[in-house]
Amino acid sequence: DDERFDAAALDAFFTSLRPRSLVRTYAFRGQDVTAIDAVIAAAARHQHLLNLVLTDAKGSCGDDGVEKDEAWYGSGFRSDYLPWVREIVTRERDEPAVGMWELVGSPVDVRSATLRAFYDEVGGVVHTLAPRQLVASGSHGAWAYGGASGYQLIHDSPGVDVAGVRDYEQEPGMPPNLQAALDALAGSKPLILAEAGIYASPEGDARQTLAGRVCVSWQTRHDVLQTWIESAFQTRVAGIDVWNYLPVVRGACAYSTHQSDPLFQLLHDAELP
Repeated sequence: DDERFDAAALDAFFTSLRPRSLVRTYAFRGQDVTAIDAVIAAAARHQHLLNLVLTDAKGSCGDDGVEKDEAWYGSGFRSDYLPWVREIVTRERDEPAVGMWELVGSPVDVRSATLRAFYDEVGGVVHTLAPRQLVASGSHGAWAYGGASGYQLIHDSPGVDVAGVRDYEQEPGMPPNLQAALDALAGSKPLILAEAGIYASPEGDARQTLAGRVCVSWQTRHDVLQTWIESAFQTRVAGIDVWNYLPVVRGACAYSTHQSDPLFQLLHDAELP
């Protein structure tokens, strides 16, 4: 429940952002469409843009609970996901705050050719229904698709306008998966680091780990992500979304950030090209 935004929390969040930010959030089939409408209206009031994610590859984060596999990307998506895509995109296609639709968040364990056909079909539907809104792939880095050739194949799809990559490492410098994705694209399409996250708590706790990553302090996370931002924007990268904002402070180790976190101020003030 502490992840839910009421009207006041939505306005407080969008007010706190740097001008004309792109915010990535969910528009899943199981959500109340009026809640999706409320997020879009709040973004519009504050002149921000949204990247709306249509489903999650693991079915998590409040999605349908279905882990997407080869069969789902091959044809299973047509039974319930594609009707939802048609419904929600048609509903929101004239909303200027909707900058793009992310077809699926973090697809893995699928052949590149299958994912490419999925992007061709679903991206084509979105383009037909909402020609003034962009389509994002939601992809992981090149490693998830057999390397540069697979990553290039899926992003050659006419159904995709914006490529994606994710990074959850904790070392300063260039985000580890970014350069391989940029090299594979060779400037063909814009690339967004759509999830950049570091496991942290206000003071850090070396006893706490997640996927082999030690919980660092908020200040350490700030310092590392500052180097990521500075390095990434020396490249062709088109944007960075940090995972993730909550309307409440959590003292436990997590990926979430809040306005009281020094990272949040960095995201507002960091110099961009």
